[in-house]
Amino acid sequence: MLIPVPSSEASARARGRQHMAVLVKRVCRILREQHGKDATVVGMLAAVGHKRSVQLSNARQRVDRADARFRMRGSYRVHPESMVLLFDDIITTGSTMRACVGTLTSAGVVVHAVLALADTPARGTRPVAHQAESPASMAG
Repeated sequence: MLIPVPSSEASARARGRQHMAVLVKRVCRILREQHGKDATVVGMLAAVGHKRSVQLSNARQRVDRADARFRMRGSYRVHPESMVLLFDDIITTGSTMRACVGTLTSAGVVVHAVLALADTPARGTRPVAHQAESPASMAG
């Protein structure tokens, strides 16, 4: 099961689409057609609020805002053996991913991995390869 992190309504309107949903659908098609995986995209998260977190001026503001930024879109039953992957476009502070994992975990969904297209290093540091946090540790 592939879950895209949703954009705010304002961001989706400006782009003309939920860009992560488009990308995750492509990943799903590749998994199904080229690798024979039983993958499906499920848009079970909804963004709450209007201002995009990347527009906030500092990391503390983004972390504070992300805590209440997402909700479940309806109710879902996820088979306990389902592999659940969460996709986002960029990691700045990790607060969006943590908020999404927290929302999903609270609804009984076990997230096995989180993936992003890009990672931004902290200001004043050099980019280095690193191992991401496990989704279980993100649920806090």
